Amino acid sequence: MNAELSNADRGILLLMTALIGAWGVSGALDVYERTEAGLRMGANHVITHLEPGGPAEQVHMQVGDRIIRIDGKDVEDTANLVRLPRVEVGERRSYTVVRGEDTIRYRPEFRPLDTQTMWLEHLATIVGFSFLLIPLAACLTRPSAATRVLALMGFGLSLAFFDGLYIISYEIRAVAAAVAQLFMLLGLAAMVHFLLLFPHRRPLLHKPWGKKLVYVPMVIIWLLIAWRILWTPPADSIAAFTSQFLSGLGITLYLLIGLFLLLRNYSRTDRAERKRLAFNRMLWGTVAAIIPTAVAQLVRVASPDTPLPGQDYYFVALALVPITWSLSAARAHLRCRDQKGF
Repeated sequence: MNAELSNADRGILLLMTALIGAWGVSGALDVYERTEAGLRMGANHVITHLEPGGPAEQVHMQVGDRIIRIDGKDVEDTANLVRLPRVEVGERRSYTVVRGEDTIRYRPEFRPLDTQTMWLEHLATIVGFSFLLIPLAACLTRPSAATRVLALMGFGLSLAFFDGLYIISYEIRAVAAAVAQLFMLLGLAAMVHFLLLFPHRRPLLHKPWGKKLVYVPMVIIWLLIAWRILWTPPADSIAAFTSQFLSGLGITLYLLIGLFLLLRNYSRTDRAERKRLAFNRMLWGTVAAIIPTAVAQLVRVASPDTPLPGQDYYFVALALVPITWSLSAARAHLRCRDQKGF
């Protein structure tokens, strides 16, 4: 494929951007229709946090309560639980909890999302648009094999930050979620593809099966996730656990491979090339993006009751990835423009 973009290529890129962007905007507007009970659950459906003065606290639910049923549906009964309609403002939903030897039923009245949660949702939308638009701009202004793949990465990973519009029909909602998951996983595979291509094409991509080795495993992972979304096996079933474990393991491996490739590419470029490609900014921008989020996740797992200051906002640093990567890919335009295909 020629590095320069044809009118058809530009049209496809802009159409994809419009569709994904509309999904992100609809989700941002839908935030005002969402509600909450003012509680957070951890492992085994145990309440780990109650919003002060929130609906759950007002009906005397407590941290440490283990939720076993919601609206009469067992919490492990995924197929029925996910089909419950969204709760409107002022409506109540019953929660049956176990506290010590007692089984208690509560019916908190749902309220709109609080201001902080809405603000976090809007920040997530902004980060999503940074993944969507910045690599696209690099592709349109500096078309090359690398910026094309970077734009594909941006299309996919932007959906990790977009919730989209709430769809009443669960079947349609599930299909939309499965499609979004496919794009996200392809975006993650495109990240690895980009790092195999930039700043120098790795030998793997010269093999006829090279790109298949990058993308096919992600399609297999998607099949596991789509099966779980569309067929909703019980949450405590061996099949659901196996599917979740294998898909999580696969995604983690791709992230680690991406980090390894970034560090290897950096180590194999000399100082002059690092400066020309702004590779230092790309590396340190990535480090600055992932470390806060990684640390917050580790703390959540190790000590859920010990939050870090401002940890809910750490994800905003992820916007450094599309910014710094697009800058480097655009600077490599002169080197990459004559490459054929990607």
